[in-house]
Amino acid sequence: MKYLSFTCKMTFSEPIKFSINPLFLVRSILGNSLRRESCPYRGVKCNECSDQLSCLYYKVFEGVMAKNEDAGMKVHPFSLHAVDNQDLKRAISEFYFKVILYGEDISSIYPYLYVAFAKAGEAGILKKRIPYSFEVVEVGQSETVANISLKNAIENWSENIEDYQGFKGQVRISTITPLRFKFKGHYGLDFTNIDLFSCLKRRMRAILSTYGECDEGREYYFNKDIEIAKKDLRWVDYGHYSSRQKDLIQLGGVMGDMVLEGKFSPQDMMILDFAERFSAGKSVVFGLGCIELWKKEER
Repeated sequence: MKYLSFTCKMTFSEPIKFSINPLFLVRSILGNSLRRESCPYRGVKCNECSDQLSCLYYKVFEGVMAKNEDAGMKVHPFSLHAVDNQDLKRAISEFYFKVILYGEDISSIYPYLYVAFAKAGEAGILKKRIPYSFEVVEVGQSETVANISLKNAIENWSENIEDYQGFKGQVRISTITPLRFKFKGHYGLDFTNIDLFSCLKRRMRAILSTYGECDEGREYYFNKDIEIAKKDLRWVDYGHYSSRQKDLIQLGGVMGDMVLEGKFSPQDMMILDFAERFSAGKSVVFGLGCIELWKKEER
């Protein structure tokens, strides 16, 4: 699967103390601005539009049903990611975030996303319409953005178990943003290792089948040699006003650390790597599901 990651910086004309999750605002800014820049039919609902299949806004923001039949979920060609070391409890003048695009249409989508963010900055955000300047400060692995070749910055990730090594020991998963997923029909903290890996595998297969290549014949087994040895978790909710539902809804998930312990197979490490790179669970376009991994081998 082809993908492009780029880190963005918003510099506000005056300091802002956010009362909502800033990544929720980033998603809203992107959606409103992208539709304004790309949609000629302002009064038509997306699901009623005859041109939806050729519409950039619809493709990026409304999402499509995953191509693998067992996923049963809508997927989008992007995810939002938090950038560490930002103190959001106080007023800030700058905000950093990362966007990852997937699929074959990266080169055609990226310029529109850039313009959408930049134009929204000129118009201003929040009730006070506070302007911001927008810049991309890192593309792929390069911190030198000027004159960078987008083609050279695009990377590849493949479902190749041979690229991974198993080991015996521990993997600590730390959530940067809430990890949101259903298991046995509900959300909660009482999930098992099987529930967790099922969630991670389901999203990986959904994204690969839609925006890359997925080996539909590959059988995945759930490793019973792994257990969740430690949980230090809490549930965190963020309020979000849904313009579609015309109501304030709660979007949240699991925050904290958990330690997986046992004998990890190459398949397990591949699934965990995908989750760390591209986020896990639901609502990744809101910036949820960002995780970090630490591995400790048994001596």
